[in-house]
Amino acid sequence: ENVRGVVEVSPTTIMVATVSYENQTFRANVMGSTDFFLQSFSVLPNKGRIFSDEEVRQRASVAVIGFEVYEELFGQSDAVGQKIKIKNRSFRVVGVLPKTGTVAFFNFDKLVLAPYTTVQQYITGTDFFQNIIHVSLNLEHSHHPNNKILKACGRSSDYPQATGNSAAFSSPAGTGLSPSGCSGNAIR
Repeated sequence: ENVRGVVEVSPTTIMVATVSYENQTFRANVMGSTDFFLQSFSVLPNKGRIFSDEEVRQRASVAVIGFEVYEELFGQSDAVGQKIKIKNRSFRVVGVLPKTGTVAFFNFDKLVLAPYTTVQQYITGTDFFQNIIHVSLNLEHSHHPNNKILKACGRSSDYPQATGNSAAFSSPAGTGLSPSGCSGNAIR
């Protein structure tokens, strides 16, 4: 709304934390983000669902867990609907990711993804993002001369894999989308 042409943004905060279920524990990469994070990598739960925008707004204690987290904590039992603990906070598992491995520096198998609002308030105690992983642009509206994202990252023509009228950029949040911190990525 404040930046012309921006369709979707995926802010993130991430930390390593112990996740537990009953007497089982696992050191996982706990990430706070939005549902757009998983959608942008085309990694979707094969059991359950992704949390909703409404759950992000409400700071809901829900989580999607990676395959290795699921195996270590639940074995072959159904995880969806069960409660896991992160830093003494209970999270209801709403989805389980398929075995995926590492995609773009993220090991999805060791990931616990929850709404960034919930992670910020209850887990990290922060009010800032560590990264803006994806910014999806509507290229029809993004060529305005004052578009700071495209000034910093380059125009869509710099990213040959961008298709149609959208593209995505990734950048550390604190860098102000510096050219060295941006990378282009197609969104389909």
